[in-house]
Amino acid sequence: MSRTAATYSKEWVTSADGTRIGYRRLGRGPGAVLLHGGVNAAQHMMKLAVALADDHTVYLPDRRGRGMSGPIGPAYSIEREDEDLAAVVHHTGAELVFGPADGGLFALHGAIGLDQVRKVAAYEPLLLLGDQDDTQIRRVFTTMQQLIRSGRSGKAIVFSAAESATQAARNGHFPAWLAAVLRGIPAGPTGRLIDLLLRLEPGRRDTVRMRELLAAIAPELDLVMATAGTIDEYRRLDADVLLMYGGRTEPIFVTTAKELNKVLPRSTVKELPRLNHDSAQTYGKPAAIAAALLEFYGA
Repeated sequence: MSRTAATYSKEWVTSADGTRIGYRRLGRGPGAVLLHGGVNAAQHMMKLAVALADDHTVYLPDRRGRGMSGPIGPAYSIEREDEDLAAVVHHTGAELVFGPADGGLFALHGAIGLDQVRKVAAYEPLLLLGDQDDTQIRRVFTTMQQLIRSGRSGKAIVFSAAESATQAARNGHFPAWLAAVLRGIPAGPTGRLIDLLLRLEPGRRDTVRMRELLAAIAPELDLVMATAGTIDEYRRLDADVLLMYGGRTEPIFVTTAKELNKVLPRSTVKELPRLNHDSAQTYGKPAAIAAALLEFYGA
């Protein structure tokens, strides 16, 4: 890994609806666009980008509603995300795309009909299958939206942490006693304290603050929940696809990857042991994902 790989420039492109999309650029070689997940921005993909930068020119957009990019806008839809990806791809000449979670969904959907893209990789893409297995995740998403939109983002964070820990404990990936502790935290007072901390969070260079990330995730979850029953659309994706999931993740993400593999014309599924849903982010363990991407992109 290059010592200078973390040095990046900032560039902008205009999407089809006039929204400016800003992105970081680093490295050298064939271009790869990395689309971050939901409560994230370009800053959360830097460790992965650095791991790729000796072999690829990496483009890290702040997806709309965050940081360097313009607002989500009143006509926000998955088509706007498609247009944003197309704008970056056409402007940079990149032929490779990757995204985790929500970013994986937008990488796959955005590549449909985007002939320039040769290879797409997704880590645990958030695509709902429209069956009873979606019930739990829909409940979590809907509750988070209600809390954020009513000005209780702190309580949404407490709720999300407790739910994630509980699900991980049920699947043997998290200590049950610690999940119980998290469930026992009083959500009201703790949430109000977190809200205060969010208001006091200082701005830092090229860093999107948490309250901005939380504001962006509420409308984005509408797009995720609207994917139920749309899996057949991905039969039209004319690119090589790598679908990855972690060995310590939730069953719904494993099922989604395997179901997508059945409909995609040219795809491979890969399990990465010991990884969980957040492993692609800088605060996770992206090294194994970087290795898989380098192998896939170089093949």
